[in-house]
This record gives sequence, structure tokens and C-alpha cells, in this order.
Amino acid sequence: MNGLLGIIEIFYICLGGLLGYFLYSKYNTGVGVYIIMGVILGPSIFNCVSISYLSTTLSSLGILFVLFEIGLHLSYKKIILLKEYLISSSLSILLSIIFLSGFVLISSIYSKT
Repeated sequence: MNGLLGIIEIFYICLGGLLGYFLYSKYNTGVGVYIIMGVILGPSIFNCVSISYLSTTLSSLGILFVLFEIGLHLSYKKIILLKEYLISSSLSILLSIIFLSGFVLISSIYSKT
């Protein structure tokens, strides 16, 4: 029975992806359509797709495909043109990580007492 549930989940994922693609191509809405379809089909609303090994694996593959697609369209010349933005963005992310790590460390110290 577990294999049948996996097939049904794959069917719902494909159906949601197809509907998301049609909405994306008709209204040019961007990636938000796929996020909304995930929320609708996920455990929050209709509970058609549960969080399982299958959904975790498919989400990891989806992220890999997105990164591959970005890598196809990225060239060294574009990176050089965006050098200042990349440096400032990287610095911003680094400072955010340091701040959040410090916040978690301080909150863990004070929660023990």
C-alpha cells in the first residue's frame, strides 16, 4: 500500500507542477506560483502530499536543477560586472549569520539558568 501512496503523491506533484506551469506561462507570475501550489497541496491546506522521503528527495533534486539552470546562464563576464553587488551581498549574509549565531548562543546560555 505504501508504494501506491507514493505513486499518488507523485501524481499530485506532477499535477501541481503542470497547473503551476500553465499559471506561470499565462500570467508571468514567477516562481511564486510553484510555492503557492506547494502550500496548497502540502499539509497546510489539502494534505495531498505529506513530508516524506519522496518529497524531501524531489525538493533536493529541484534545487539542484535550479542551480544547474543558473550555472548555464552565468558567465565569468557577468560575475565581473556584478562584483560590487556580490561583495556587498556576501558581506550582508556573513554579518547576518554572525548576528544570528550570537543571538542563538546568548539565548542558549541564558535559557540554561
